[in-house]
Amino acid sequence: MIPPQWIEFGIIGSVRISTLLTAFGIFIYVFLRTKKLFIAAIAVMAWISLFEIIFVITDSIMHSVPWRGTFWIVAALAAYPILAYVQGIRPNYILILIFLSIWCLWIFMGFDYNSYNEPIFISMNEFMNVISKTTLAIAYALSKYITH
Repeated sequence: MIPPQWIEFGIIGSVRISTLLTAFGIFIYVFLRTKKLFIAAIAVMAWISLFEIIFVITDSIMHSVPWRGTFWIVAALAAYPILAYVQGIRPNYILILIFLSIWCLWIFMGFDYNSYNEPIFISMNEFMNVISKTTLAIAYALSKYITH
């Protein structure tokens, strides 16, 4: 049974509905502001890549997840935030501080999260995931490059 907050894409894997909706929202917003598909795509990929980088590092520290997988994920995903930065897409600093505050609170709470293959759903775990991910997304969407 697929948990209600996930969509299964077969061989590609599963994705949270909140992640898909947020990615779609960022893409549309950035495209409408810049009229550039490339910039909209990079903003989305930089956001989700940076979130995943921070997530896997935190997970490795908090829950003893093996570092070899973490290393390769970080190495593979680092290109998108770097590319965004080079393109002038720099997350809004105030929202980055808010994101980091939320992240620290999540760590203080134990950094627990709902997994695709876990039958137990805990609302607070999902809330922390969604609120932190969305705050980081908005930080990218409100980059000075995009809003000017």
